[in-house]
Amino acid sequence: GTGTGKTVAYCLAAIVAAEVLKKTVIVSTATVALQEQLIHKDLPRLSSIIPELTFDILKGRARYVCQSRLEGVIEGVAPGSELAGELQDLFADSRRPATSIVRDRQAAMRWYKGSAKKLNSGAWDGDIDSLAQLPDPQDWREVQANAHACNGGQCEHFRDCAFFKARRQAAGATLQVAN
Repeated sequence: GTGTGKTVAYCLAAIVAAEVLKKTVIVSTATVALQEQLIHKDLPRLSSIIPELTFDILKGRARYVCQSRLEGVIEGVAPGSELAGELQDLFADSRRPATSIVRDRQAAMRWYKGSAKKLNSGAWDGDIDSLAQLPDPQDWREVQANAHACNGGQCEHFRDCAFFKARRQAAGATLQVAN
């Protein structure tokens, strides 16, 4: 059942193995809820017992904003958004009725500009989960990071890229929690 300590038990064994083998442990969870439980409850408790334990979370690229795409939307050019829109249409659920809600572009642009300002000032880390209020899903799709539009190390924002910063930070952890 839940709450019996299974997670702590397998993490403890993995941490010992990581220390002995001088390797990083990646724990892959089946649900985001378990990933959050590990990061916010179980691992902090273990780190109070094992002070040298470091841990971090590995999230998917789509959980982060792409600064290039954000700037492109603000400037009126959304890199790759045409292809993304076509792909969305290809995989649309035909059982759901198409929505005819007109999006408020002015509100979206305010959100884009405010987010860019927060990102550039360091007030926001670019992780959608750290936002107080989630953006409209359609607005987020226009600026979220994705592998197809990413130029990696060739991007002018690579050093400050929210996704790659999170990956670099997690790389130093003894235990990385993925989903």
